[in-house]
Amino acid sequence: MQSVVSPVGRLTNAINTRGKQLVLRLNEVCDAKQRTLSEKKDALEQLAAITDHCVDFVNTALEQGSDTAVLHSKRTVSAHLQRIKSRRADIPNPEIPVRISLALDKLPDLVRGECPRRMHLSLKGTRN
Repeated sequence: MQSVVSPVGRLTNAINTRGKQLVLRLNEVCDAKQRTLSEKKDALEQLAAITDHCVDFVNTALEQGSDTAVLHSKRTVSAHLQRIKSRRADIPNPEIPVRISLALDKLPDLVRGECPRRMHLSLKGTRN
């Protein structure tokens, strides 16, 4: 009975330890992704505010000004729009699925207490 309990206990401990390591790594990856998305959101909000300002300016010029005033501001508005266009805003595709896979090809090494290099959790976005 002891010969069965001891290896099972070691295996359970090894699996728990590796599981905790994988969860920590997954949290790190998710936190990094969250920071990246937050930065992109801020950049997009800035671009939206700049674009809204430009649209409001043109609408106000059309409603309250003359055609000549709009024509005189054409160069300024065009330069402003060009700056907006030149800013790069990477928008992630929310439709890209995330595939999570767990490779256990070195499970015997784990049972012996060795840390296998190939046992890992991979997060992969698949693109069409």
